Amino acid sequence: MSRPDPSATRERRFVVATLAFTLLSLAAVMLFNWQIDPQDLFGNNRLGVYVDSDRPSKAKLVKTWPHDAILIGSSKTGFIDPTVLPGHRFFNGSLVAASPEEIYSFLKHHGQDASFVAIGFDLFMFNETREHLLTIDRFAPGSESEIPWYDYVLSLDTTLDSAANIVRPLTGEPPVLLPSGQRNPWHIERADKVFSGPAHERAINELRLNHFGDFDYSEARVEWMRRIKALLDERGQDYLVFLNPLNRDVLAMLKTIPAGESLDRLRRDVKEIFPGAVDLTQSRWSGDEYFYYADPFHYRPATGAEFLTELLRERKGRPGS
Repeated sequence: MSRPDPSATRERRFVVATLAFTLLSLAAVMLFNWQIDPQDLFGNNRLGVYVDSDRPSKAKLVKTWPHDAILIGSSKTGFIDPTVLPGHRFFNGSLVAASPEEIYSFLKHHGQDASFVAIGFDLFMFNETREHLLTIDRFAPGSESEIPWYDYVLSLDTTLDSAANIVRPLTGEPPVLLPSGQRNPWHIERADKVFSGPAHERAINELRLNHFGDFDYSEARVEWMRRIKALLDERGQDYLVFLNPLNRDVLAMLKTIPAGESLDRLRRDVKEIFPGAVDLTQSRWSGDEYFYYADPFHYRPATGAEFLTELLRERKGRPGS
């Protein structure tokens, strides 16, 4: 009777040990990510959302935050505290670099229970050179806003986010997103504290070259605005539409480049689609004191809360605008 080959036995043991180690490692990663849950997709997160994950996180938060109204727009409206707005209990569904087609998708799939919607549009959203037109229904069931659980718990990105979710609170850093959907202004305010004149000029230059340079005004996104209006009208939802304030230095810069003509087109298109829309692009809210000095693209959260409170009180009892 032949004896077992010692080398073959060692190889089998090595394969079994490697497989067991791999499976245990994967199980440990899955358990770690499930328990930390950095985007709070399972409702296990107890530390707060410390990662930039607007799309999947807000698709979850909108289901857990009690509300009867939605505020939506770009990162500009994202910093507004929805709990201070009058007349309704708002959820802030704003998305960084939001597009009209994304706003439509969010409202279609997550806005059906709101009796009131406030939408803030701005010129940046309509530049197809900067942000290409989406060809997917971003917030549809099963879309990328709803990450499959197995992709989520086994993802390297999720593992890194989980680690960050543990470390960042220890350094005194607050969450990126609050339960109300508000984007925490902590980071932008920290940068603004060390503001200097050259930083302001650099920010204006960055806007000229990137945000508003080589501007391709999107007619397709104008059509998405029409779809948003049709959706709200079909549901019988009341709404307020406004064009976000622009910093006076940004306005002056836009007058020197072709994107300034696109701003005029946007004003006309918004007014044609939403006759009661409020144009705040060039208004008393355009002063430097209402914006971050180091980031004149974004107005301060208090600014947004102030002008929205004023608009909401002025329009109380009027039909959708």
